[in-house]
Amino acid sequence: MLLSALPAVVIGSLIAPFIHKNIFNILIGVILAFLGIQIFIQVLKRKKMDKEKKKEIHPFVPVIYAIISGLMVGIGGLSGGGPIVAGLLIMGLDMVAASATSSFILVGMTFVGIIFHLSGNIDWVNGIGLMIGSLVGAFSAPIFLSHINTNKLTKIVKPIMGILLFIMGIANILDFKNIIQFK
Repeated sequence: MLLSALPAVVIGSLIAPFIHKNIFNILIGVILAFLGIQIFIQVLKRKKMDKEKKKEIHPFVPVIYAIISGLMVGIGGLSGGGPIVAGLLIMGLDMVAASATSSFILVGMTFVGIIFHLSGNIDWVNGIGLMIGSLVGAFSAPIFLSHINTNKLTKIVKPIMGILLFIMGIANILDFKNIIQFK
């Protein structure tokens, strides 16, 4: 996923100046809402899937989620964690494995994104505070998660993740404020 996401971050960074914010919000909103619905449907069908043999995931599926995530990072400076975690959950990883894999991928995408956005309008005051909080969370979460039953955690967090992605998607779509005007 990392190898697929990095070129998408570069491409997203290069095309970002040409994409209107309102169009970007709608596209991201549709993607997030779709991923949230996908996760929620998977949760509802879980009992049926447990009884059936697990289907193999096509090798191109992780590439698609990584490209979507990389474009989100490159174009809008978003973390890209939503599509990565959603994709990993949809592919069958438990919440702990999805979180760890997502962190690994996001570190690589972040460094590439920083390089392409250094000349942009970075809010360093808020950015540094968010980085410190992220580091504290990144170091403390694995310790916390090592004491939790991953199956129970996944059963609880997976539907919540689906609902939150859907809500974030709808919020992005509704935030376009007079898209016809393209201010």
